[in-house]
Amino acid sequence: MHYHAILRLLKISIASTLAFVSLPEFCFQATSTKNDIFTVASLSLLIFSCGLNNAKPLLSLSRNILISTNFGTDRLYYAREYHGDDRVERFKDLVPAGADVALVTSSNSWTYHFHLINSQIRLEPTNFSSFKENPALYDYLLCLDVDCNISEISVPSKVLWKSLDKSLKGKLIQINYSL
Repeated sequence: MHYHAILRLLKISIASTLAFVSLPEFCFQATSTKNDIFTVASLSLLIFSCGLNNAKPLLSLSRNILISTNFGTDRLYYAREYHGDDRVERFKDLVPAGADVALVTSSNSWTYHFHLINSQIRLEPTNFSSFKENPALYDYLLCLDVDCNISEISVPSKVLWKSLDKSLKGKLIQINYSL
């Protein structure tokens, strides 16, 4: 089963490589030798590229990206690898659709997965000092890779989730929480 999927990917790669490469017209004349050369060159380039891609190893037996992500169906694989926890899944479970979420992050934070997992919420990027001026505008505060001190928030709030790893900071806070 995996063999056929890989063959299908190879055929698509070869076809797209041949379709988008800008070559002189004589290269496309119907000769089997030229087609064989292009096929071998395309396959060689594909295998070489896949073999050298350390971030997504296709040909590795110990860590294959297709197997690790269940052929691409696990969209949160890299989020779990990067953060080292299940913060994105927890975020989806804890924040309902239609919620307004203040997003306080560092400049290097990965936020795409939070948008991907729950596209029906409004994530508004802000900084913590701007958030503290009017926290009642939001339902939740999501802090990634920065410190958000809950004691500095002027409205009732509750920490719903907090990162256990000090090096990868993260916190989800519910605002206007009624005790």
